[in-house]
Amino acid sequence: LYIFLLFLVCMMNKLIFKKILCYPTIIASIWIIDVILTIINPYSMYEIPKSVYKYVMIFLITFELSSILYYKLRYKVKTNDNIEINWNLINFGISFCIIFMLPFFIKGLSIYFTSHQFSSIRNAYLNYEICSNSMYMFLTLVIIPFGEAIGYYTIISFIKNKKMNFSFYMFIVFMIEIIFASGGRSRIIYYILLMIMVVFEDSKKIKDLVRKNKKILFLILISILIIVIITSQRNLQGRGLLY
Repeated sequence: LYIFLLFLVCMMNKLIFKKILCYPTIIASIWIIDVILTIINPYSMYEIPKSVYKYVMIFLITFELSSILYYKLRYKVKTNDNIEINWNLINFGISFCIIFMLPFFIKGLSIYFTSHQFSSIRNAYLNYEICSNSMYMFLTLVIIPFGEAIGYYTIISFIKNKKMNFSFYMFIVFMIEIIFASGGRSRIIYYILLMIMVVFEDSKKIKDLVRKNKKILFLILISILIIVIITSQRNLQGRGLLY
């Protein structure tokens, strides 16, 4: 059923977006691959209740239809491409996030130098050893999302203009702080997906994609390498990267 859904999504996106490889297809593919791996369950891990598969199916159908609706509405409305962005305000915002995260970054870095394992940082972060329970909530729900919102915009701006501005460099610093403060890797995957989706949206041929986006592809490769390093120090337990 899920494989049929993926086939259906690909065909619909080819018809609506004029290409198969677009952001709704990428999102659907990731979820469906996850679902298939969970059903196969090669490592006999936690068994997901069947109701979850129904929720995922509903989500994917809703996401696909919402994407098509957004696409149709977006191009009916005249947009102003020359919106003035207050980069000073953006620079101030990301600088504030970096300063706020600094003490937690230092604590996480200290744990890493002691244990040389990202799993130790992760355990300390989740057990409120790096920050208190209330501060954990504040970081997770306010500071990190605020910094990421700026980061997403700077990534898109970088891809569109092929130039790294001050905010982009500051966002890289902020990302390093998140990694060492929380020991997490999921957010890096979000950034990789965002870069891939924006690059594919602007490129019709693979050759053009590589030629026009060498810096971006290099950043994606570096980011993937970071994920592999963090994963290898977290929970592989000799079972391989897929685990």
